[in-house]
Amino acid sequence: MVKRTLLVILIATIAASCTYSPPPGTGDPGNVRLHTLDRQSLFHVLPPGATLTKPITLSPAYWSRNWGGWSGPAVTVTFQSDQSIESVYTFYANKAAATGWKIDNHGVYGLVDTWSKTLPDRVPADVTLVCLGVNTATGANSSAGSCTLNGSMSAKLS
Repeated sequence: MVKRTLLVILIATIAASCTYSPPPGTGDPGNVRLHTLDRQSLFHVLPPGATLTKPITLSPAYWSRNWGGWSGPAVTVTFQSDQSIESVYTFYANKAAATGWKIDNHGVYGLVDTWSKTLPDRVPADVTLVCLGVNTATGANSSAGSCTLNGSMSAKLS
């Protein structure tokens, strides 16, 4: 019985070490995709009167040992705005359209909140805007409050 238990542990250990290692050259070698995403002008403009509440966050691709796969690079902009929710979403909808991003989804109050674009090397990227709102009882006219603009793209898989 002890030999069988040890054999099961040995097989599980070998299988885990094979499954949970990223293939060489995958992910985002040299953070090329991260920097390509960060160069998108959408992440470097704020609605009039808005202020950053923390520095722009650049998150490199990483390998998850829990599920054995890559999470792609991301850029996150967190800001505060006293403008209406509708004004903030419209600001980014206009900026996104002007820089080649395509509408992907309409969210709260029917406003566009997600865009997509194919970046160099035919890599798809997505951007999502979320504003928490201060007094959402007034709908899209309420103050946007704390907002997050998050962009991400897939990691290199081969």
